[in-house]
Amino acid sequence: MILCECCKIREILREGLTDVPDTNFTRNTIRGISMAPGEMDLLQVFWARRGKFVSYDAMYEVLWPRGQQPKDWRRIIAVYVCHLRQALSKSFQITNKHGQGYALEFEKPSRARLVS
Repeated sequence: MILCECCKIREILREGLTDVPDTNFTRNTIRGISMAPGEMDLLQVFWARRGKFVSYDAMYEVLWPRGQQPKDWRRIIAVYVCHLRQALSKSFQITNKHGQGYALEFEKPSRARLVS
């Protein structure tokens, strides 16, 4: 059985992730910075699918599963992503691909940075 992206993401949220660096899901914090519950939900999805784009539709399903479509929901997602970008360490980057969504990418430290 092949699961759609939204179903895979719901499964991720049910399992709950705890291995995101510098993150406390019990207190909704990243590196000590308080985050909204929706931002933490997006982080879990991005972390589980790191390196892969998460579509806007899938993010919508995660944040508003009962179809309570808020006005300007794409803007709300953009604000959540902005907050996540500010809170995450510089080793992580959230990229956007127009029309596809967002992806969390891990930047491996360069050899020059390891030596210095």
